[in-house]
Amino acid sequence: MKLGRQHVIVSLMLLAGSIVYNIWVFTRPAPNRSAAATQPPASTPAPTSAAAPAAAFDPSHPQQLPDVELIRVPVWARDPFEHRGLKPAIVQTTAAETPSPASAPAADPEIASILHSPERRLALIDGRIVRVGDMVADSKVVDILPKAVVLESAARGRRTLALKSPGSGTKTP
Repeated sequence: MKLGRQHVIVSLMLLAGSIVYNIWVFTRPAPNRSAAATQPPASTPAPTSAAAPAAAFDPSHPQQLPDVELIRVPVWARDPFEHRGLKPAIVQTTAAETPSPASAPAADPEIASILHSPERRLALIDGRIVRVGDMVADSKVVDILPKAVVLESAARGRRTLALKSPGSGTKTP
């Protein structure tokens, strides 16, 4: 693409203007400051009210950040790694509270996500990432399909659990 003469002239004028501006900004002397303005700010800045104007930012005197306590774990508003859809149930029971094997059969595990590619196959079942051969409760993961997981157990046999569709409580076919 060939530029016209006017384009070249405008570009050179803009380049010259930016050079002059940068020389003017970076070579001018710093403004005179009073003794109070040259002191570093306090470690905890006073809150500014809506009526008082905010102080101008001075890059030569940055505000000192508050000290960080490294002896405690920080407290976050929420866990960024927590899966919002699944809440893993962690219940500690004693031997007296342990349910008997003759009680009602356990519900099927919930499949939240499946990663199916030629290199690897993973599934997120009840908040845990599993592969083919891993155990889920009393069942073994036999196969991971693009939309379902095949489980096998001695008590319930071989069964295929479909991936739940997002936003609905029903399982996809």
